[in-house]
Amino acid sequence: MRVHSVLLLLAATPLSIIDAAQQSNQFDSLGVDDVEGSVHPAQPQSHLGNEERFVAIPESIKTLLAATKSKLQNLADEKEGSKVLVSLGLNNRVDNLFDNPAWVTYMKHNGVKNKENDMLLALKKHYTDEELSSIFIAARRFGDEDVKKIALELQVQQLFMRSSHRKSPAAMFEHLGLNTVSQLENRKLTGKEEAVRLFDSQEFFLWQAYVLRIHNGNSKKATGAMAEVLTTFYGEERLVKMLLAAKGAEEKAVRNVAAGLQSEQLQLWAKDLKLPQDVFKLYELDNVPRWKMGKLVRNEANRLFDNIEYRLWEAYVHNMHSKTEKADEAMVDVLTFFFGEQKLSSILTAARMEKGKMPLVLRLRTAQLTRWKAGDKIPKEVASLMGFKGSAIDDPERELWRAYLQDYNVRHKLSPAPKTEP
Repeated sequence: MRVHSVLLLLAATPLSIIDAAQQSNQFDSLGVDDVEGSVHPAQPQSHLGNEERFVAIPESIKTLLAATKSKLQNLADEKEGSKVLVSLGLNNRVDNLFDNPAWVTYMKHNGVKNKENDMLLALKKHYTDEELSSIFIAARRFGDEDVKKIALELQVQQLFMRSSHRKSPAAMFEHLGLNTVSQLENRKLTGKEEAVRLFDSQEFFLWQAYVLRIHNGNSKKATGAMAEVLTTFYGEERLVKMLLAAKGAEEKAVRNVAAGLQSEQLQLWAKDLKLPQDVFKLYELDNVPRWKMGKLVRNEANRLFDNIEYRLWEAYVHNMHSKTEKADEAMVDVLTFFFGEQKLSSILTAARMEKGKMPLVLRLRTAQLTRWKAGDKIPKEVASLMGFKGSAIDDPERELWRAYLQDYNVRHKLSPAPKTEP
């Protein structure tokens, strides 16, 4: 009979196998109904006989499951890795260490927090370093998120234990072979390919976790240290291109890594007082607008101002000039240097036609007028450069020009401006 078969199977199941079926979010909340694979009352089925419609849990099975629950609860307070392995029947070599849910649950809630690396020391009694590395790599490649986190932490602990002294982030980068991970013998990689091969590699995530641990979990300091190392190995321009290319990667992890590194790269540049025009060129913003027959196509202005690197550069310049409040003037100086006065004016004229761009245009126009005032440019030439001919009488740029004209007349002691305007 079916009930009889189920009971025989459960009665013959070793405790260690039932242990391996236990999973919960917290040890102290794990009960009989929380045990994955436990026997529940069967739902009535029309095709079953009356005696097979309901399967009650025998007292012996309840006792067995309760004992397993108690064992798991006791493990929550156990700090000695070897005792945990013995209790779970893992004190001998096994091929499926991460297939034991009870051990994974213990490690998730308690094991990886053990700063004395006691679990790793216990495992080293049964496995060589090379075998453990293979186990951890496989777990990170094929396991779920909990398993990946546990394996990564154990790998980081293993790196610290292997070294007689703590390696610097740069030394560990080389030790893990990351300095050659993006190299191919037959062809040169594109920036995107290079970024994916590096940032999506097992070794990179291990190195990232290692650096994070060195900095006591401070992700900002760790990312800054990583940016310094990557700059050393790849060079500034090459790293910038890799980070720019990584934006188009399909892998979310690659995009996230690149975004964090790009932000910290800006901090390093600010620390070194890198000039805004140098950052502008490194981001290749000087190549964004494309010109045809000397006239700017409207959407090319958007390609510049909507570019994520432009916004990063803008933030960089504003941060550099936060005390003087002359960031917009500094930006106009750089834009004029790369595009010229006429082209920059055309960019702003094109941008004003796009929805939401007027505040940006007015800020840069105001800064541009400040520079023109310093150069004592005549109002007629300014009006021509601003390109508002034919615009409404209350056009915001026309208002800026009127203010410029009035100031020019006062400084040059000229008669009030005529009522006719361009």
